[in-house]
Amino acid sequence: MDGFLGGLSREDRLKDPLVQRIKVSREDEEQCSRDMDCDDWCKERSREGCICRCKGFLEDAVYGCKAENMVCQEPPYPFWGGSFNMTAKTFKSKCKKHPIMLVAFTARSCRHCVDFEPAYKWATPQLDELGIPLARVDVDVEKDFSRDMGISTMPAVKVVENCKDKGLYKGYHSPSAFVSYANKLLANTVTTLTSVEEVQDFSIKHNVSVISFFSKADGYEDEEEEFREAAESLRFSNNVYFATVKAKAISSHFEGEKWFKKAPAIVVFRNFDLHDRDLDSVVVTELADMSVQEWISKRTVRLVDEVTGTNFAYYESLRIPMLLLFVNKTADNSAVLKDFKAVARFYQGKVSFGYLDGRLHATRKIALGLTDDLLPAMAFNTLTGALYPFPSWKKLDQRNIKEHVEGFLTGRLQPSQASATDEEVKAAQQQAEKDGAVGLIEITRKNFNQICMDEFFDVMVLFYSASAQVTRDFWPYWKKTVERFRALKIDTLKVRVHWYDLSRNQLPDSLELDSLPSIVMFPARDKSPPHKMFHGKAKVRPIMLWAQEVASIKFEFPNDTPHLDDEQRKAYLVQIKERDERVGAERAKKKAERIAKLKEEEDNQKAAGSQSPQTDKLTGHDEL
Repeated sequence: MDGFLGGLSREDRLKDPLVQRIKVSREDEEQCSRDMDCDDWCKERSREGCICRCKGFLEDAVYGCKAENMVCQEPPYPFWGGSFNMTAKTFKSKCKKHPIMLVAFTARSCRHCVDFEPAYKWATPQLDELGIPLARVDVDVEKDFSRDMGISTMPAVKVVENCKDKGLYKGYHSPSAFVSYANKLLANTVTTLTSVEEVQDFSIKHNVSVISFFSKADGYEDEEEEFREAAESLRFSNNVYFATVKAKAISSHFEGEKWFKKAPAIVVFRNFDLHDRDLDSVVVTELADMSVQEWISKRTVRLVDEVTGTNFAYYESLRIPMLLLFVNKTADNSAVLKDFKAVARFYQGKVSFGYLDGRLHATRKIALGLTDDLLPAMAFNTLTGALYPFPSWKKLDQRNIKEHVEGFLTGRLQPSQASATDEEVKAAQQQAEKDGAVGLIEITRKNFNQICMDEFFDVMVLFYSASAQVTRDFWPYWKKTVERFRALKIDTLKVRVHWYDLSRNQLPDSLELDSLPSIVMFPARDKSPPHKMFHGKAKVRPIMLWAQEVASIKFEFPNDTPHLDDEQRKAYLVQIKERDERVGAERAKKKAERIAKLKEEEDNQKAAGSQSPQTDKLTGHDEL
């Protein structure tokens, strides 16, 4: 966790009594990882809240790790961090007391939310010190309030200023990112630069640095006011910063530079990474049919830019189709981005081009019809919602990208179907029954509302893609889940268990997913977003226990191993007993070895102590 917790020292963190709750002893960790299932490990130690989790937390907005790095730990407490809890009733009093707040919307039923509790916990004192508290809202309790605030997925952090919603915070959920953003909100919207060095530092300090060069003698008060309005409109973005230069002597220093003709001028410096720095500049008098704000807004993004919450509104305002490239940002994407940019120059003005982190934006990737697990991947984001995914079997190079764009613009490229055909549904259900999942209903975009939004039933659905290997690997567990619910006669009475293939059906409008496969519960009498997402260990028992926990119509399992039939349970109990005996014997043996080793060391020390006087005497005699 060392790189995650901002400015707190290791000693301070270890003093926190709750830190120990998410740790286990090395002996237990080794034993669990070697031959025990995490669920059993937790159960045997009467630690019901315990789950398989990573040894640490990532710095960005994605929580995850490789399976071999998992250990058995208890999760942090829900609502561990934060300045105070807030409800719809207390919202007005809290926002009047605190002019600026960050409001985190999470839920106890959201395991993914709990993973970020350390970030909220350790960011809170630093945010309180800055006077921008981190309020907490329990979405399970305050669902109507959360819906009114536009919350559709969790965790989500909103910015509230003077009781007005200023939008969703789009940065990383880490202490350092929260504190950096809070400092931005507290700083002047436009910084006044008073030296050449300050201009040079500011121009490269931020992702986007916008500097105006106005002097009182220029007589462009209206344009200067427009500049401030543009800065105010982008104030809540987390990567665009504004400054102004008023001293004529400083402006004169830069005259003759390629990027600076003369004052009054505005310059946008884009520093998205070390190898991709560029800029745009304009003399204010040359702005004929465009406002200062419009000119700046268009230049805070590149010809091919990473799409963020800050610039997506601009792309939407263009009202033209957008081609999105999803990449793995940990890999080398220079070749595909080079080809992507070459095509972007050719179609500039007809199509906008952007790229995204395929892991962070899995929801958008799925929604555009890219349902397998391959990266890079590409698809159009259209005004009509029609799907035009780039075929995964084709090579993503300049020729094929251009062919895809040309086909789209000329109408030769046909959109993917929005819903599976009746024949496809029938074939899928027959195959499922053949595999043993009798009664599993294939949900399509056509019948989604009819089945999943039925207020009288809890409906649990597996959203998957038949084209993704990870889904095929998960199928045996889902089949077993279906079988066990049917065997216990819970499926017909309380919970309906179904599946939805995103390789044949467009994502339902009301749903956002962060990965595939995803298990979603649509509880009876509670069908509105944010929906209940399963984030636990993808095995039968955790899934069944989660369904029991989040279902509106409560039901009971006959025992604590609902995933096992009677014969399997008997065998399981025998295995547990044998393993306990084996583990007990191993630990007793190790303990005996440690005791014997300590006794041997103690005997050696005693022997050495009894010999030392005689040795000293002989040594003294030799010296004589």
